[in-house]
Formats: sequence, structure tokens, C-alpha cells
Amino acid sequence: MHLFVSDQFRTMLKSLLSESLDEKLKILSDKMDVIKAETNEKMEAMKADYNEKIEELKGELHDARVEHEKLEKSHEKLRENSNKNCSTSINNTLLNHQGMNYLEQQSFLNSIRITGVPESPVKKDPETDKIIPEDVVEVVKNIAQKTGVEVREEDIDYARRLQKPKQQQNTAAPRPIEVKFTRNVIRQKVISSRKSLKGTGIGIHEILTKTNQTIYNEARDMAKHVEKAKSVWTWNGVCTILVEDGGKKIKYKVSTVEEIRKIADRHL
Repeated sequence: MHLFVSDQFRTMLKSLLSESLDEKLKILSDKMDVIKAETNEKMEAMKADYNEKIEELKGELHDARVEHEKLEKSHEKLRENSNKNCSTSINNTLLNHQGMNYLEQQSFLNSIRITGVPESPVKKDPETDKIIPEDVVEVVKNIAQKTGVEVREEDIDYARRLQKPKQQQNTAAPRPIEVKFTRNVIRQKVISSRKSLKGTGIGIHEILTKTNQTIYNEARDMAKHVEKAKSVWTWNGVCTILVEDGGKKIKYKVSTVEEIRKIADRHL
């Protein structure tokens, strides 16, 4: 009797455990199915999004290729036109440079530079012991008087020594003087009479732009090597070369170094 009850209990317990396990497995299987369905749904969404981005990238790549082809064609046209426009561009650049050079030279029309004028000895005020500046305006008036031109103080806008004072003034060359007159007519009179200073060591010169100074220097250098080139000077910034050839006197007004070289070749 005892054994029968024990077997019956065991059988019932086994049945209950089997039913519980089956139920739990079913629940677990259902959850797995749900997870699988959700995963598949997410994967499909990701795949669709991925495909959409791929299509977008393909479109952007296509647009980039089209734009690249347009740029290539545009570059080719520019390359074709560059040779045609090159000479025009160079001419325009030269014209702009010449225009700027002309305007800069115009700003010097009332000015001159004087060289070779000895500097006054340094003087001090006996009361304050301060150095008394050189009266450069008075120096300019005296030089003008030597040329026979009367220059008054009101005719001078400013007059100053260029560069800093040299330490050994007694041995160093005197600093040039830059003068700006209030009227061009005074400046022209002084320039015209500068030949009267020949032999004094004092020179009166036009103030030139960097370009015009280069042309003037090149012309003077040419005149040293070409016997027929007798004289070189500037007037209002324009450089002139006097050449005597075959009994004729020829004046050349030059504005480029190339023109000077052609003159030299012509009269060697």
C-alpha cells in the first residue's frame, strides 16, 4: 500500500513538472518569436535606410561627375582663351604701371634734390646748450641766389636734409637736400639755371620715381659706352638722350630700358 501511494505521488509530480516545463518552454518560444520578429523588422528598416543612403550617394556622385565635367570644359575654354588674352593683359598691365608712374612723377613737379652742399657746423644755444638745427631754407635760398634766381622763404613749402646725420661729418659726404617749392614756376627757374653751378660740386636734380630713376641710370650708363651719346638729362621726369651721328644731333626721349638698348645698337 505504501509503495503504491509513493509511485502514484511520483507519477503525479512528474506529470506536474512536465506540464510546467512545457508551459515555460512555450512561453520562452513565444518570446523568441517576438524577438525574432522585432529583429527582422529592425533589420528590414535598417536595410531600407541603407539602400536609401546608397541611392543618395549615387545621386551625389553623379552630380559631382557632371560638375567635374563642366569644370573641365570651362577650364579648357579658359586655356583656349588665355593665349588670346595674354597680350591684352600684358598691355593693360603696362598701361596701368605707366599710369601710376606718371601720377607719382606728377607729385614731384614742385620738388628738387640738391647734392654736394656742405653741412653747417653743429652749433649749440649758449643758454640752453641745445643743438641749433641747420637753417636748410636759408641754405636753399643762398644756392638759388648763386644761380641767379631769387627765392623767398614763402616760395619754399619745405626744405630738409635726407637721411640721418653722419657721425663723422667732416669726412662724410654731405647729405642731400630735398626741397618742395610752393609754385612750379620757381622750381622750373631753379632747374633751368642749374648749369651755372658747374664746377662748384653742387648739383640740382629732379626727383624721379623708381622707374624713371632706373631709366635715367641706364641711359647714363649707355652714354659712357657709346661715344656718339653726348648727353643725358631729365625734364619733368622724362629722360632725354642727345646723340651726335653723321653731323646730326638727335634727341631721343625714352621711357623704357628696351628703347635705350635699341638706341645703343643703332649708334654703336
